[in-house]
Amino acid sequence: MTPLLGNSITSSFAVAYVVSPSLGNFLSSLIAGAVVLGAIGAALAFISNNDRVQRS
Repeated sequence: MTPLLGNSITSSFAVAYVVSPSLGNFLSSLIAGAVVLGAIGAALAFISNNDRVQRS
């Protein structure tokens, strides 16, 4: 493999990992949404386990 060919291969791999700003924002919003849903789920689980209804 010539050095010229090696440089072109590594530069194409570097370009493959570049994330556009809109894609970065989309991925960040997905992570933020997952955190919010996880917090809601944890709160519901905590409340449902600690606030038992007494039926007679």
